[in-house]
Order: sequence, then structure tokens, then C-alpha cells
Amino acid sequence: MNEKLFCVMCGTEIPEERLKRRAVTCKEECAKERTRYLHRRTARRKCRYCMQPATPEEQSAFKRWRKKPATPEEQASYEHWRNWQAAQPAVRAARASAIESTTQETPHDPT
Repeated sequence: MNEKLFCVMCGTEIPEERLKRRAVTCKEECAKERTRYLHRRTARRKCRYCMQPATPEEQSAFKRWRKKPATPEEQASYEHWRNWQAAQPAVRAARASAIESTTQETPHDPT
């Protein structure tokens, strides 16, 4: 690899051993600072724990959005998804029994 890649935090060149791990920072201190930066950036927009809007204005806008009734298309899409989700255990069970019956009918012959 002849390209020089630089740290996204301090701008120094990233060492070869960190490039092998696909790092974007030059050292652990920069990686920790980047993590703190990303947390702060997210915290300005959303709560770190529940990912809901963080500021009071955003909270009130979110509550208004939640009270808005769903359109018929959204409701139909949601019902379609719920029906699909409810059918998944039966589909998985049918697949598992099909696999079991296939493996029981054709025993493995090592010769």
C-alpha cells in the first residue's frame, strides 16, 4: 500500500499496523477522542439511551408526529408486516422439518 492515510482527528499519518486493522485514527488517544466526539454529536440530536429527540422543541415536535394518524397506505403496510412476522415461526418450523426429513432419508455414505 503506497498511499498515505491520515488520522481523522489530528491529521498525522496512520501507522502501518493500525492500517492493517482498518483504523481511521493514528493512536488509541485519538480513537477515544473520536468516540467522545461522536457521542457528543449524537447527544445534541438524540438521547444516547433511547434515541428520542433531545431538545424540548424536538420532543414536542416528536409528540405531535406520534399523535398524527397513519395514512391508509401506512396502516396496510404495517398490517402486512405484522402478518408476515406472525407467520415466521411456522415457516421456520416447516423449513426445519423439511431439512430433518431430507437428512433422514439420505444417510451419509463415506465410501
